[in-house]
Amino acid sequence: MEGDHGYTYDLDEFVDRIRERLNYEDLDLESSYSTPSNVDRADTTYRTKAVIALLSETTPGDQIANVERQLPAEFEEPFELVDAETQPWEQSDCRPSRQGSFYSRSIRRPESADS
Repeated sequence: MEGDHGYTYDLDEFVDRIRERLNYEDLDLESSYSTPSNVDRADTTYRTKAVIALLSETTPGDQIANVERQLPAEFEEPFELVDAETQPWEQSDCRPSRQGSFYSRSIRRPESADS
């Protein structure tokens, strides 16, 4: 994938770059729900898939499919929830916590190799 004005990177680096942003700690945030956390690689991959699926649902036409077609084959994984019949967050064991926060829901995510 090409980014940063001509610099090419692979899927692993793409996920690493997202993870860096999720774990960025020098933020001036006033709310506790917005503070960065220690997001591992598996959770980063899951969140990336969820965002792409949401974009696919809310973007008109086949614009997300067009984006996917322009990426190398190794970028197929982040798009795997786009056409899935059932999303992980639609499963019966996905219930909000008492706080009702999206991030505190009980969603089954892949186990992480690194923590």
